[in-house]
Amino acid sequence: MGRDNAGRKARDVEDALEARERSEVVFNFYGAFRRSKIPVVCVVQGRALGFGCAITSVCDITIASETSTFALPEMGHNIMPTMAMSSLIDRLGRKAVLYLTYSTEEIDATTALSYGLVSRVVPDNGLEKQLALVCNALDKAPLAAIKSVKEYATNALTMSVEQASDFARNMHSAVNTSKEMRG
Repeated sequence: MGRDNAGRKARDVEDALEARERSEVVFNFYGAFRRSKIPVVCVVQGRALGFGCAITSVCDITIASETSTFALPEMGHNIMPTMAMSSLIDRLGRKAVLYLTYSTEEIDATTALSYGLVSRVVPDNGLEKQLALVCNALDKAPLAAIKSVKEYATNALTMSVEQASDFARNMHSAVNTSKEMRG
């Protein structure tokens, strides 16, 4: 799936179905994050390359230290990058996805923020404080609202503006009148 730093040769794949089966664990990982009913929060300190960059993208909230870097180096190692690209495709714009993929360049945290790969960039010594701030806000919010926001964010992206507005209208009235929200 990735480059072996020890220099061991990758196992030969006998056919496409076997290769596909071996890669399912990665696609299932991305899907689990996307299907999670609650937000997935991550913190990046240091380098997030390849699968690390992909993990960053499938999280709902990503806090990065200002010295963090991100890259999809697969093409530079003769690895077809579509597995990693699939983690980015609904999270970043086309130009950002293609730049990361084709250039294989390590980008800094500020560029990652401008691409939409991360949610917030903080000083290296501010990661714990920012994570605590986000977690405290989530802890204070009603679970019904947290789950509904995640459901809306997941589904509204594939809807027309009119459908997304109707979905929001219905969720708003249903969730805000629930017992959990009223009391």
